[in-house]
Amino acid sequence: MTSLNRSANPEGRRSTFRRNVRYAYVKDVSIGILRGDALSYVAGRCHNLSEGGMAVRECGELKIGEIVDVQIELPVGALRVPASVRYDNRTDYGLEFIALGMAERDYIRDACHSLRKPSETSPQSSAGSSSAAPRKYPA
Repeated sequence: MTSLNRSANPEGRRSTFRRNVRYAYVKDVSIGILRGDALSYVAGRCHNLSEGGMAVRECGELKIGEIVDVQIELPVGALRVPASVRYDNRTDYGLEFIALGMAERDYIRDACHSLRKPSETSPQSSAGSSSAAPRKYPA
């Protein structure tokens, strides 16, 4: 189930609705771009992560609507998934994960939940949890 997260813009502009909570996560990322017949990889830097995507910077020029291959090391292990470029302000890009199966969704959810601070975990969410190791999804 996806809930909406309302976040206010610091400049006082209109509020935006987010489907997923963002977590601060700074990590190098490799982004594969297919233009014409040539596949090339550029280095970037993830600066936040959510169950639906990530924000990256320092990754060259991406085009809105472009499909890219994202490779990143998450707290629970490596991840490689397709993403669509949804946002561009010349230095930062918003990538939305696409075509994910249940295993990938669970894997990303586990990674995001591992980034939660103890104060963000409610008693209800931890009451039924088990101590099983997180699921692994190969890169």
